[in-house]
This record gives sequence, C-alpha cells and structure tokens, in this order.
Amino acid sequence: MVNLELSLKYGKQDLNIQLSSLLNVDIIAPHTKYVMPLVNISIDFQPLISLLNNKGKNRSELIVGIAINDKTRPVPYPKLIPPLIHELIQNGIKENNIIFYIANGTHVPDTDLSYLQLEDYLINNYIFLQHDCNENLIYLGETSFGTKILINKSYYECDLKISVGNIEPHHFAGYSGGVKTVSIGLAGKETITHNHSPLMDDNSVACEYFRNKIRMDIEEIGDFAGVDLALNYIQNSDLQILNVFLENPKTVMQQAIPIIDKLHSVNVEKKYDFDIASAGGHPKDINFYQSQKAISNAKNILKKNASILIIAECKEGIGSDTYFNYVSKFNFPSEVITNFENKEFVIGHHKAYLMAKVQIKHKLYLYSNLAKPIVKSLMMEKVDELAPFINYFTKSVHANIAVMPNAVSTIPITKRR
Repeated sequence: MVNLELSLKYGKQDLNIQLSSLLNVDIIAPHTKYVMPLVNISIDFQPLISLLNNKGKNRSELIVGIAINDKTRPVPYPKLIPPLIHELIQNGIKENNIIFYIANGTHVPDTDLSYLQLEDYLINNYIFLQHDCNENLIYLGETSFGTKILINKSYYECDLKISVGNIEPHHFAGYSGGVKTVSIGLAGKETITHNHSPLMDDNSVACEYFRNKIRMDIEEIGDFAGVDLALNYIQNSDLQILNVFLENPKTVMQQAIPIIDKLHSVNVEKKYDFDIASAGGHPKDINFYQSQKAISNAKNILKKNASILIIAECKEGIGSDTYFNYVSKFNFPSEVITNFENKEFVIGHHKAYLMAKVQIKHKLYLYSNLAKPIVKSLMMEKVDELAPFINYFTKSVHANIAVMPNAVSTIPITKRR
C-alpha cells in the first residue's frame, strides 16, 4: 500500500504529510501550475511614456509617487522596481523625484525594508515613506457609497501616481490589484472602515467585481485619488510571475480578471468532512490576521459540522491587537456575531465576525507557532504534532477529505454559487 505524500507550505519551509491511500482524498488547488512562468519579464512601458508626454510639465520637475505593498503581500519587487526606475530616469525623471509609499493600510508601519529584497543602492538612494492611516491625509470628497475619501496627502500631490502590486482573488473585496494598493493601502482609517462595512453583503466575496460594493467603492476612491498607472502581475504559488501589466488601473483589471478566474476558480462537485488547508506559506501566513483568509475559502466545500485544519506559521503572531482584544472577550462564536451585527463597524472586529460565521458551523484546528492559550482565545483548537493528528483524525472520523495547498488563493466554485 503506497501512501499519498503531499508537501504544504508553512512559512518559508515545506511540510511533508502522508495520507493513507485508502482514504478518499481530493487535492483542490489553483490551476497556475499548468501555466509556464515568464522567463524574461518584459514590461511594455509605452503607457508610461504616453503619460509623461501629456503631463504638460518639464519632466525634470515631475514628482513620481509609487505605491507599494507592505510585507504582508508577496510582491517580486526585484523584477519590477529596477526596470520601472530605469525607465523613469531614461525618460527624464530625476532620481530624487521618485518617492515610494509603503501602503500599510491599517497595519502597523514597519521600517524594516528587507522584505523588498532590493539592492542596497535602491534602498539607500530613494525615499521610502511609511503610510500612517491617521496622519498626513487629504480629504477628496465622498464616493457614491458614502465613503469619505481620505488619502495620503503627499502621494496625492505627486504629478505621476503609480500603484504596484499583485492581482489575485480577495476574500471579500473580490480581487486585489488595480487601485486597491492606493485606495486602501494609502487611505485614512475612516475611509478603510467605511469601505469594508458592506462585509455582510452577499456579493462581498472572492472573484466578484461589478456587483461587489466594496470593490466598486475601491474603484471610486482610486478615481478620486487620480492613480495614473497600475504595474500589476499574476503569479503562481511558487511566487513566479505568469503575467505582467502596466496600464490604466481599470484596463489592468479588465485584462487580468478573466485570467484570474480561470487560474484560481476550481469547480468542486461535492462536499467534504475534513479540509486540510495551508494558507500558502510566507507571507500569506506571516500572522493569523492574514492567514484567516484561507478559512473563508476552505469553508465553502464543507458538509455541515465538518472540520478544518489550518496550516499557517503565524511567525509574527496575531497581526492585529484590535482583532485579538475583541475576539478574546467572547466564549462562543454566536456572541461575536450578535455583538458585531448590533454595533458600529470596526476594522479588525470584522475578522472575528468572518471567523465566527464559520465557527458556528464547523470545528477549526490550527497548526502554527501560536501558543495554545492564544489559539484557545480565537475559539480554535491548537494542533501540536501534525502527523499524529492527521492520522488519528482521518482514520477515526472522516471519509471525504479535501487538501488545499494554497487555500488563500483557491476559490472553490460549488453548485450553490
């Protein structure tokens, strides 16, 4: 009898697990492994050159603002930033007029830029500004959804505004990419809070665009902010680039969404008793606040009262004091749901609500670096040893088992949707 051997990402390492060949196991993963990664990253800079030609200002005087993600997003900056800088300088932009803005959103700013993996020359000779959602903001008006638009003032005042980031499914905003790095990453806390408030809407789900109020609000915020270009890419689970785009943000989304849907949407014909779900490794499992996205996808393929084992290193802990201080006040998921639905929307609390909606239906287990009391406060059960747990759990209880090696980026399409 030959066992099924699987490798699941956990932080920056791989965990090898074995499942008995007698078990009914299905691997549910994105289709990206069937697409060849780009060997040479070739970026068409013509849209950038056209914009520079139409700015009506001496190029040596132009200030260029480049919004980039914080360390919680897997961006291959060494393949994107150097050619972008080179093209800007070749077209007359002064080196000291190129400013990078770290799009922290509501995350705590972190001055350690090693995650960018850029050469020392770039780190030392360019300006990298950390966005704080409570400071240096400019009010630009309101969206049609009633969101007051507060955006990083310095970025807004740049002559040319570029957004750099990845495009993949987002568990309630539909998709990342386009203007989202600016609309959320460089926004004020009030803006982010109101934008996220339609969380309970039926269309606030992954891979929903035009009917998704949160995503449409993001687009409007980006319009007010005046984002000129999006340098976006699509990558596989090994962080290899499959596609790269540089265009008007809306054009980028139009080009990318059909590709994303094809790569990340997986038809699932049945329901499962047990789902083993890896968040996808670093940086998707850098903390629990990020890893939780895996649960949003894993839950969609489960039978009632089924269980989920989440594999996520959470090297940097929970990732949000607001979230942990809130969820740890409660003893039961139903209490979280009642409290959240009867109070004003608060960023961080929404993660507890999303979790609770799953926890009232399913048992959640977590294999991570988090201490047992912390996991218990999240209303989950900590798994100390992976192999014995999986062996016992699968043999003693469950028949139909799903394994999601990259659950954050896997969107199950079931008959119910």
